[in-house]
This record gives sequence, C-alpha cells and structure tokens, in this order.
Amino acid sequence: PQTAPAPIAAPAAPAAEGGVRFTDLPADDVAATIAQAAQATGASHPYLVATAHRESRGHASAAASNSSAQGLFQFVDATWLEMIDRHGAEYGLAREAALIDIDADGKPRVADPTERKRILALRDDPRVSALMAGELAHENADKLEARLDRAPTDGELYLAHFLGPRDAARLIVAAKAQPGRAAHELCPTAARSNRSVFYRGAQARTAAEVVSRLA
Repeated sequence: PQTAPAPIAAPAAPAAEGGVRFTDLPADDVAATIAQAAQATGASHPYLVATAHRESRGHASAAASNSSAQGLFQFVDATWLEMIDRHGAEYGLAREAALIDIDADGKPRVADPTERKRILALRDDPRVSALMAGELAHENADKLEARLDRAPTDGELYLAHFLGPRDAARLIVAAKAQPGRAAHELCPTAARSNRSVFYRGAQARTAAEVVSRLA
C-alpha cells in the first residue's frame, strides 16, 4: 500500500501587497517533487515529468499571458479550485477545501477574496501542483476511457490536461473518424484561447493535426 503523504505546510506569510510569494526551486528539487507526487498519487511518473516540461519548462511559478493558467502544471483558476475541493483534504488541505463551494452552475466559488487568492497561490507550490496534476490525470484517464472504450495514452492524457477531457475526447475521436475536420469547429472556446494550436497562420488545423501536435 502507498504511504500517506505528510500534510502540506502552510504557505509563507503574505507579501506586503497581500499576495503569497513563492520562488522557483532548483531543477533537481522540482524533479524530486514530481517523483514524490507520482508515488503518492499513483500517476505515471513519465507523464507528470513530460507534462510539467510542456506546460512550464519546469518553472514552479510560471504564468500564462493569455489565461489564468499558473504554476508548474499551468492550472487555470477554475480547475485548480475544483481539484482542491475534491482532493485537498487528502493532502493536508482540508481547511482550504472546505472554503470552496460549487454553485448551481457547477462553478467553484470562494466567498472570501483573500482566501481565494491564497488558495490559487498554492499553484506556485510545486508539491501541491504536482499532487493535483496526478489526481487530475486519474480523473481524465477515467473520462477518456469511458469515451474511447480503451485506456488513453500518455499523449492523450496530456491533451485532456491541456484542453479538458471533453474537448480532448472530441478531437481524438474526430482524428480517426473525420481527420480532415477543422479542429476549431469541435472546440471553439479552446481555439479562441489557443490560436497557435488550432491555426497555422490564417489556416485552420484539422483534428488530426492538433492531436498529432499535442498527443
């Protein structure tokens, strides 16, 4: 049986302007953190390593310029809050998980803006980020397997991490059944946020091309 991970220490004291500051760890420490997270969650270690490299080049506090994505695994705000809500208590973040409510539309909410900011800042903690990435990999694997009737590859899991399991499944299925179909027609919201993935200049990429690029 797997050894239960030690509770996560509280983040450093807030900086003067009210935010929590984290610094990037040396590369070898990030690698060790990912290995520990793979062991704790049972997720594929090669998958987590490859995903961290593709998402942030291994930088614990990387921030996207075109979305709310942040941290080693580039979690956007909503996905991060959902993961802490579902899995935070397993890793010593029960208090944080209890602060998150899911509204009638299925969106995560934190009533206190200061607490919301603090929970989102945990994305810059590579250990928490790697643990949540491992748990997300399990969730996405189950969802893709239900849609594809087979276990997904690591590349397909990355596609689900990047686009979400619903859009990933649509593209994977279309890449086989309708390889020439424009990918942006299947995933319009994702295409607007990731134009370079879905378009080559002014030309729309096909479902097969996007899957080939990402998976």
